[in-house]
Amino acid sequence: MLEVSLYMIKTYTICSVAEMHALPARLMEDFPGSTVWLLSGDLGAGKTTLVQGLAQHLHAADLVTSPTFSIVQPYLLPEDRWLYHLDLYRLKSAEEAIEIGIEDYLDSGEWCVVEWPELIEPWWLSGYLRLEIRIKTDGCREVSGQLVTLD
Repeated sequence: MLEVSLYMIKTYTICSVAEMHALPARLMEDFPGSTVWLLSGDLGAGKTTLVQGLAQHLHAADLVTSPTFSIVQPYLLPEDRWLYHLDLYRLKSAEEAIEIGIEDYLDSGEWCVVEWPELIEPWWLSGYLRLEIRIKTDGCREVSGQLVTLD
């Protein structure tokens, strides 16, 4: 098992879609330079909604939809940059992640957001942003952000 240390925990309370769409701008301020985001949370927690907000903030050319069935959805950004949105929910093994080119996406230097990232933990690197979205009893979301550092 990879030794991963998570530090600098920041927590945000989100109670609307608009707030979730605005959160990426704040995350970019709080965790500057992190362009690989690892999103965890139950089904319906708001992972894709968060990615929609990031795409809007980065001025993506297309509307973001969940890549559950396509696994990877690329979005063109200004200046020929890319946002890669990956959903690993349906993958069963690390080998399947390799087959879709996970290392290429993570090492691309482009924005890369991975839903259900636990499967690819061996490829996590320092500087990745780990985000956990929890549904609270009042329906709001608690989003915890932590930078990954390798020990």
